[in-house]
Amino acid sequence: MISNTRVPALFKEWQEDTVNAALREIIDRRRRAAAVTRMRAMVAEGEIDFSVIDKGDNAHQGVA
Repeated sequence: MISNTRVPALFKEWQEDTVNAALREIIDRRRRAAAVTRMRAMVAEGEIDFSVIDKGDNAHQGVA
């Protein structure tokens, strides 16, 4: 059985873990959004050519 003096400490640890997990999720979402923004800029500047993907995997069929 958990003593009454330990319960507030457990709750505080749980709260901190919850807040830290939420902050990590926010950071991850911002990183993904920044990556999408960078990729869009690269496509606009012609650095990435999706027409190769649109043509299919013919170029990759010989790779084992």
